[in-house]
Formats: sequence, structure tokens, C-alpha cells
Amino acid sequence: MKEETKLNTQTVKNVIWNEMNGFYEVDSTNQQTLEFEKYLDSIPVQDYALVIDATKLKTFKPEILPILEYAYGFYRRFKTVIIIEPEFVSAGIQLKRIAKKVPDCNVQFLKTEDEAKILLRQEGWNV
Repeated sequence: MKEETKLNTQTVKNVIWNEMNGFYEVDSTNQQTLEFEKYLDSIPVQDYALVIDATKLKTFKPEILPILEYAYGFYRRFKTVIIIEPEFVSAGIQLKRIAKKVPDCNVQFLKTEDEAKILLRQEGWNV
């Protein structure tokens, strides 16, 4: 399955919920990352939660890992960041390994969407 990213921004609830599915290519990943970062410049991300549902994400090519590390860097601007772990164990290992490389990485890895919603509610998010 080719890559697919769905962005769902709930501005009233201040939650950005992304879905990442399939295999990602370097050029499109780089472009999507830059577009997302530019979008974030237009909102007060320190008042937002970011949830990335990576359930159907496949393993990244090695060339994409630096882009992922860069993205984790700007995720630090969010109040809360959750990644729902991929079903593919190797993709989850990649996500966690890169997170460890980023200083002050605030990403929390959870197993399911329900766990993410529970945590968000506990932190006061209206989901």
C-alpha cells in the first residue's frame, strides 16, 4: 500500500489527529513534513494535542528516518503528543528508536485509539 496521510484538525477541541498508512516515499514525506510544519506556524500549537494513528504504517526506508527525527523535533511544540503504535512491529521499533534520539522528545506511544482517547480525557482534552 502506498503512503496515505489523513489530517483531521479539530480546532474547537484543539486536537490534531493524523493517520499514517502504508509505505512512505522520501520526496513526498519531506514535502508533507514541511507543509505540516508550515501549517503549525498558523496555530498556537502549545495549546494543542497531536495524535498520530500509525496503526497501518509500514516500515520506513532508511532515508526517511532523518525526516522523522526532524518531525519529532517540532512535535515538542505541542502540549501533548501521542503515537498509536503500528501493527507492524518493525515500524514501531523504528518510531521508538528515532524518538530516543531527539532531546526532550515528548511523544507517548500507546497501543490503541481507545488508550489515546482515555489519556487525552485524563489530561483535560475534550475528545
